[in-house]
Amino acid sequence: MKHVIFDVDDVMVDTDAAGIAAMAAVDARIAPLLQRHYETLIANLRGLNPPAYAPLRRRIEGWQQGLSEVKQWSRECLVAICFEDLGVRPTRELILREAATYWRVVTEKTVVYPDARELAGRLLARGITVHFASNSDGFLGFDEATRRFTYDPAEGVRRKIQRLALLREVGMHEGNITVGDPIGKPHPEFYERALSGLDRGATLVVGDSLSNDVLPFLKAGARQGVWLRRHGGEGEQGVPAVKTLLELERWL
Repeated sequence: MKHVIFDVDDVMVDTDAAGIAAMAAVDARIAPLLQRHYETLIANLRGLNPPAYAPLRRRIEGWQQGLSEVKQWSRECLVAICFEDLGVRPTRELILREAATYWRVVTEKTVVYPDARELAGRLLARGITVHFASNSDGFLGFDEATRRFTYDPAEGVRRKIQRLALLREVGMHEGNITVGDPIGKPHPEFYERALSGLDRGATLVVGDSLSNDVLPFLKAGARQGVWLRRHGGEGEQGVPAVKTLLELERWL
């Protein structure tokens, strides 16, 4: 292997714990609703097919009419939906205030996993390049007049890289991270962009979503994919599963 591509959130950095802290920091009225909607999105990402996903996705699409790609991870949009759940009319001030609080706490509380730090050090010492492929955080603005969200892809990339600045200690820089703005996972263009310039036949990819992280990279020509399942579980569709990043050594 010459290259390893890592998904970021919950693979290289622990955002689960940071997200819990962020939920506790937002308006107490919406915190349990925000947690529930977020868990629905995560469950869908991990292939669990929660019944609540389809109606939630429809609501997200309704709020984001006019955008070229739906940003389902947008906390701004989820906050608006939470206020709707309460019967409170979402305003720009409410949405941006709560989303800003959420992201501030997530950024402060996110940490690099110890196994990620150790493996990245080993890879770099052996001359294996490290790349990061992370979906959009869906940073959106809100237009009060149209009651619709607005989107600036360049700003989305800038804010995502800023949030992940702690990954610089394991080799991340602007030249080896692909962010899903304006086009993100699971669209083929994202994976082609992440693989650009790499020897695909000597590339290992690892992520915590089989459908969003691993299988599309394999379809695009990556040599090996591994599904990181930190909480346990078997591999599927010919893709092996591991519980820690240090288990990747067998393919290196």
